[in-house]
Amino acid sequence: AGSQLAASDLQRMISFANVPIFCVNKELRIEEWNQKIEQLTGVSKADALNRFLPEFYSKQSTNWWNDAGRLLQDTLAGQNSGVVEMQFTSSGRSAAMVAVSATCQRTAKGDIKGAVCIGQDVTELTTEKMRAENLAERLESLIQSANAPIFELDLELNVVRWNSWLKERCG
Repeated sequence: AGSQLAASDLQRMISFANVPIFCVNKELRIEEWNQKIEQLTGVSKADALNRFLPEFYSKQSTNWWNDAGRLLQDTLAGQNSGVVEMQFTSSGRSAAMVAVSATCQRTAKGDIKGAVCIGQDVTELTTEKMRAENLAERLESLIQSANAPIFELDLELNVVRWNSWLKERCG
């Protein structure tokens, strides 16, 4: 009775956690899909269960295997793995970015039966990072194409960078 109560408490904690949690079996079929990952992806638990996890990976991200696949392969082999960003499809909205770590799930005999994946929503952070990178690229392009001298100095007043206009005229 005590172990059933503990299992029930753990299941409830996973379901209502404020972070995305999902579990997959060795075939990468989804066995758990909590409310937070439902909220981020727009995919209900009922629709996710028993489906192949890559079906929910964003088509915009071409590196399924390099990202999530390797993480899950290592985890299912019993190896500790790092954190990867997974880009999930999202019903009617832009893709959700989730930083995910995984640990193996074991049977009572100690055999690995799947992986528990716990994540953090990094969608806004990733979006802002991409905006900052785009802005930096546009500024660099503007600096290089300017029809005037632009250069950068370090704290000792050494020139550390100059634009194309100066390169053409000064070498």
